[in-house]
Amino acid sequence: MDTLRLETDELTGLQNWPVLFNGNWSQWTDEPCAILFGETCGWENNEALQLKVGELLRSPEWPRLTPFRLGRGGFLVLAHSYSSEQALLLAQSINRILGENQFVRSPWESSGSQAAKVTWSIAVSEEGSWNLPRTLQEAISAVQRAVREKRFGSINGARSGGGNHEHDDFWVCSRRDALTELNLWSHTAALCSRYKDEPVALLLGDVDYQKSVNDIYGLPIGELHLQLIAHVLRRFESNDVAIFRIGGDEFLVWMRGHSLGRAKQLAEQINTQLSTLQIPIPGSDASISKVSLTWAVVATSARDIELKSILCKADELLRQTKDEQRGSVSAQRI
Repeated sequence: MDTLRLETDELTGLQNWPVLFNGNWSQWTDEPCAILFGETCGWENNEALQLKVGELLRSPEWPRLTPFRLGRGGFLVLAHSYSSEQALLLAQSINRILGENQFVRSPWESSGSQAAKVTWSIAVSEEGSWNLPRTLQEAISAVQRAVREKRFGSINGARSGGGNHEHDDFWVCSRRDALTELNLWSHTAALCSRYKDEPVALLLGDVDYQKSVNDIYGLPIGELHLQLIAHVLRRFESNDVAIFRIGGDEFLVWMRGHSLGRAKQLAEQINTQLSTLQIPIPGSDASISKVSLTWAVVATSARDIELKSILCKADELLRQTKDEQRGSVSAQRI
């Protein structure tokens, strides 16, 4: 019974993390696996939230998980045979459910404005025999960086250190942009590599007159402008469509297995929905309307084409399109 109490966290029912390193921990690392590390930043003493996270990690809805509790507010999850997309969906689902619950802060808890969510880092191994201690250290470091930057509730990529990262067992999982909550562009390389034998279309979009919005109304309104645009873009995400923020006012839509015509149609649909946006100006009856992006759409069915080559073609086409007509869509097969 004493051993059981040492191995199992009494509050959450999860295994305590020292169990992971007792004996032969390679039993967990000789297979493809995703590792998720999460911190309930600012909510470490909230037992209701900790209990809820433990309940979600034990749910049969998410099989093949080996979850551990690390201290007061930390969680480690070994997600066996999970892809990066599945691991990301797990983290997003937990945060979404936590956001739907009302957790009341205790008087002794910090009084920040961050929501009751977990700040996550994810690393994925596509082969076995990976280095668990090193990966855990990198995962913790990724969450610590997010906390320092006040990106509470974000989902971040963790990368094992040392050596040539191009041949590392772990590749960076998609990381969410703090302002728009869209994917960061660094994950596109992994997607292109994973689906290199399938047709792919890329939509590169530039927000029209974003600099003028910033100059006239100020940065807060400019950021609101981008957030509302991102909110519309997220409606189009699916298993075959991933959307990224790749710069200050540029967005990238990655489509797997779609034709050039379908990709161009998607860009036009996005602009149609954006055209209905009315962005209010605080302290004024005025609002920003006629929101649009200028799009360059490129598609290829060639195998092993480099992402850099596709992006260069899209960027060149985007510059031409902006010079000709803002808010329009140009398409080109490569």
